[in-house]
Amino acid sequence: MGLAGLPVFAGGTGGIQRVLSPSFGFLLGYPFVSWVTGALSSGKWTPQGRMRAILWYSFVCFAATAVLYAIALPCFHLNMKYVAQTPTGVVRTLQAAFLPFVIGDSIKAVVAGYLAYRIVPMLRGSELLIDRIK
Repeated sequence: MGLAGLPVFAGGTGGIQRVLSPSFGFLLGYPFVSWVTGALSSGKWTPQGRMRAILWYSFVCFAATAVLYAIALPCFHLNMKYVAQTPTGVVRTLQAAFLPFVIGDSIKAVVAGYLAYRIVPMLRGSELLIDRIK
C-alpha cells in the first residue's frame, strides 16, 4: 500500500520512490522477520521454567533482529553507495545503521522476552491463538 502511494511510511510518506531510501531494506526485511518469529515461536515446544522461557522468547527476538539486520544493512550500504553516491564502506554502514541501534534493540529483545513469558500462557488458554499452538 505504501509503495502504491498511500502515506503509511515514516513522516507520512509513500510511493515507489521509497525504494530509493536508505531505510528501505528495513521495510523489505519485515516480512522475513515476521516469518522467523512465527516459525520459532509457534512450535509445540513450551519452555519449562521462568528463566528458560524468558531466554527462549528473548532468543526469538534476537534471531528476528539478526534477520532484519542481515537484510537491511546490505540494502543500506548499496543505497548509500549507488543511489546517494556517498562513499560508504562496511565500517561506515555499521556506524550509521547498526551501532546506534543495537543496544536499544537488545534491551527491547529482553523486555519482549519477559513480556512474552507473561502473556503467552494467558493467550494459550484463550481463542486468540490457533489450535496448533495450544
